Amino acid sequence: MNRQFLFKKKNQGDSKSITAANEIKNINNNFNCIGLDKKVGLETENIFDETFWNSQNYIINTVDNLESRIYISNLCLLYKKISIDSGT
Repeated sequence: MNRQFLFKKKNQGDSKSITAANEIKNINNNFNCIGLDKKVGLETENIFDETFWNSQNYIINTVDNLESRIYISNLCLLYKKISIDSGT
């Protein structure tokens, strides 16, 4: 399955995570997700804190760089979260 089916020409320049979350909810309004346009890393640990990680059932990871992928993978291990990696 390719994530590109979520994006239309009108979405060019928009946040991918916010656009994807909105489109997924249009397909299935029972799916609970929030698109955030924030980098996950040391500088955003005030946003992605222990409360955030403990409130997740699983993590769908679509980052496109190795540094972020390793960081998120390590936190998934720490918080014992199922991680689905679909980044490029």
